[in-house]
Amino acid sequence: MLIEYVCECGKGVYRLKYKTPYTSDCRYTWLHPKVFVRISLLVAACLLATGSQAEQSNHWIDEDKFKFTIGTFITNYDTEFRLTSSTLGRGTNISFEDDLGLEESNEVVRLDGHYRFSPRHRLEFSYFDLSRDGKIVTTRPFIIDDTFFPRGSTLSTKFDYRVLKLAYAYSFWQTEKFDLSASGGLYTFDVDLQVNSTDGKQEDDAGTAPFPMFGLHLDYRFTKAVYFSTSFEYFVIDKDDFEGELTDARIGIEYRPFENIGFGLGYNVATIFAEDTGSDDEFHFEYDGILVYISWNH
Repeated sequence: MLIEYVCECGKGVYRLKYKTPYTSDCRYTWLHPKVFVRISLLVAACLLATGSQAEQSNHWIDEDKFKFTIGTFITNYDTEFRLTSSTLGRGTNISFEDDLGLEESNEVVRLDGHYRFSPRHRLEFSYFDLSRDGKIVTTRPFIIDDTFFPRGSTLSTKFDYRVLKLAYAYSFWQTEKFDLSASGGLYTFDVDLQVNSTDGKQEDDAGTAPFPMFGLHLDYRFTKAVYFSTSFEYFVIDKDDFEGELTDARIGIEYRPFENIGFGLGYNVATIFAEDTGSDDEFHFEYDGILVYISWNH
């Protein structure tokens, strides 16, 4: 269930109020996509105002059909879940990082790109693997689905989480300086959670969930070699016993010292929330991090 959360930071200097499935500290509130998108929209509005005097054209100055990037995604995590049993009762609210010993941060390889098959139309993709593992001695008992792990259990946990994003984007406003587009596509995550104890107990849950996503994207050209980009994608569902929300926000800048090669620095934050009120299961996942990449443009 989405709840209302108020965070006051900096001795009352900043007060934020919004609906969120998280009870985070101020750090995560500042990085939440709903906060991030307000900042991005403000930046985008300033850039659009700056470039609004530019003459409209059939396509903006960047005519590259193909773009492919490969880079390092330095990622932080905040993950919680609950799996309720029909026989053992309500599942335990468990933090992957605190209760199961999974890494709070790591570095992963990330692939992104697009194919612009006409001046205003393009296909986009992203792929990265956020899998982690950990080992810990529990300080409290857990109920995970139909398995009970007593206090003092030695648990080995493996959490596989792979993301594939595919989308179509249409550029509805273009000038020589900027490209503003809307997108629709699928955010698919493949999840596999394995929890094993030294006494032979184990729990294994897996699934693949394709979420539709809709977004807005802005690309702005400061100079022939320097590009700024920001995007926000969102999806929410509330049907029968299921509630879900997915947000993904990104901002970055790229420098192209060569005709086909560029270097970029960006920031990406995303949250996934899913709740089945019928089974009393919940899943909260937030990741954010710095992206450093090299791009090939043609």
